[in-house]
Amino acid sequence: MLLKHVQLTHFRSFNKLEIRLHPRLTVFVGNNGAGKTAILDSIAVGLGPILTHLPRVSGTRFKDTDIQINSNGEKVPFVRVQIETLNNLVWDITKKRDNSQKTIQAIPKPKGLKQLTEFLDVFIDTVNEDKPIILPVFVYYDTNRVVPETKVLKSAHKDLSRFRALNNALQSNSQFKEALEWFYAMEFDELKIKQARQDFKYCLPILETVRHAITTMMPGISEPHISTQPAHLTVSWYKKNGETVDLRLEQLSDGYRIMLALVMDLARRMAQANPHLDDPLQSEAIVLIDEVDLHLHPKWQQTVLLDLQRTFPKAQFVVTTHSPQVLTTVSKENIRILENDTLT
Repeated sequence: MLLKHVQLTHFRSFNKLEIRLHPRLTVFVGNNGAGKTAILDSIAVGLGPILTHLPRVSGTRFKDTDIQINSNGEKVPFVRVQIETLNNLVWDITKKRDNSQKTIQAIPKPKGLKQLTEFLDVFIDTVNEDKPIILPVFVYYDTNRVVPETKVLKSAHKDLSRFRALNNALQSNSQFKEALEWFYAMEFDELKIKQARQDFKYCLPILETVRHAITTMMPGISEPHISTQPAHLTVSWYKKNGETVDLRLEQLSDGYRIMLALVMDLARRMAQANPHLDDPLQSEAIVLIDEVDLHLHPKWQQTVLLDLQRTFPKAQFVVTTHSPQVLTTVSKENIRILENDTLT
């Protein structure tokens, strides 16, 4: 499931906005305050019903502040986001200003969620019957994607079901913590298998997926693992003289920490959602990233989108940027310029 078209009606500053999305990469560019983040927020809201329909998964919904304020300083009757996918699914989600008759009469008839829920029910039934089906991943990394305290809880065996891979995927505040807990749990399982087999070269395939994503995406980093006493994420760092040194996550630069957390979280979600695939990094995904250049060195800004597409070849990336460096490697067909509440 990939996105083709998004329509906003009365969403924040946008009276009406039609958004065409490229199937692989769309980059929104504009001045501060132009509404780039609002577009990503609206797409996250539009994807929210997917997550909330799945078992044991939480999504995201409209906020009261998403409803547009008119020239009189009053809220308009409603806000709506409509989504259309490449496989021709169409749905919309609407929030009313209030429940008055006047408000209800002002709201055009919605398409609703019927098409979407029928489509999702097939996924739910197939997964519950333990049959192989590729579960798409949906995730939003906003500008608050700071890396929190990285100490890993040893009681990390939680719900590791396929649907749980999408939990909180549109809310950035807890993503990395869950990724660390998953990584710790998988390392624990890997160790038990090694001991049972007396084969200490054994690698758990689902865990190797995440390791491979990190080393592919992150130049100079290898062997991500959970160190003990206390338990923290540690990586091997290649120095210019050819030596390697173990570094805890908080010892890396801001750019490396943020990108490593993003890649680890996305790869973990793919691996958990589709453990039956030979290469879970081939999972379809819709990935929203606000300020994709956040804290990255200018040289890395030039390659970050190419690196992401190489690491996650079937993901659709929808990103914003302020950086001219990022745009040097982006084709014109992938760029959307936002100015005066219109896109070109």
